[in-house]
Amino acid sequence: MLRTLFGKKQTERLPNEAYVLAQGERDGLPVIAMINDAYKRYPFREDYPWHVEIEIEMADLDEARLPTEAESVVLNCIEDDMEAAMRKSGAVHHIARQTWNGLRVLDYYVENGPAIESLLAAVRDARPPRSFKFTVERDDAWSHSAGFF
Repeated sequence: MLRTLFGKKQTERLPNEAYVLAQGERDGLPVIAMINDAYKRYPFREDYPWHVEIEIEMADLDEARLPTEAESVVLNCIEDDMEAAMRKSGAVHHIARQTWNGLRVLDYYVENGPAIESLLAAVRDARPPRSFKFTVERDDAWSHSAGFF
């Protein structure tokens, strides 16, 4: 029924994740990125015009300033909690995760930026195990993600 009315199944709005691992170097330190290639040619970008970037400070680092195995577990739990909080306002499109120089940077696109901003502020105010900062900016052209694809 929905397919007949809207031409697409609702599940097609959230494509199957297709992560690509990218590794490189920046300022003499290793960079590791997980990029969700499913959004390379995503046809519904205009419906999710808000770019969300979350920068988490890591605490337990190895000599390359990457997270230790134990720190990765903590970071993954924090990411899961943040995504769960953001999903309370609707669809969340995870674009990429970058790890470099003691930082974990997450990129998303969402439908309702102001709601996400409030939800992330509440997560921050609850004092998670790692400090983080975030920005929520309107980006109709998805220009923040252009470098990933």
